[in-house]
Parts: sequence; C-alpha cells; structure tokens
Amino acid sequence: MTVLQRSPNARAAIDFVALLLSRQGHQFLRFRGFLASPVLVGGDASALPRELRPFVDGCYERARCGLRATRRRR
Repeated sequence: MTVLQRSPNARAAIDFVALLLSRQGHQFLRFRGFLASPVLVGGDASALPRELRPFVDGCYERARCGLRATRRRR
C-alpha cells in the first residue's frame, strides 16, 4: 500500500495507512483472514511520511534504502 504524492487528502491517507499498520489494524486484518507480513519500503525511503516510519521493518534493497528501521512493537 502507499500514500499517493498528490493525494487530495494526504493527512487522511497517512492516518488510514497508519491505522492498518497499527496493532489494532493488524488484529482487524488477521480476524478477516489476512496474514501478517513485514512492512518494507521500496524506492525512495526519504519520501516515506515521517508518521509511517515507526512501522517499517526494513527495505527491499538494503544497499539503497537509507532508512533505519525504527519499528514499534506491534
């Protein structure tokens, strides 16, 4: 999932993704049959909204990532 750069309501999009990646969001998704998977960044990690960085487990390409994983425990 992603937040579009030119989203008409970027704040709501960021909040929605943060909700899905939160402990509550994981419980909600798991209850509906979705499996947990690592949250990885692809592309320009510096473009990731600051509010979503605590949920990141790593990057697809470690050498190009430039982002330290600061993941919160879920």
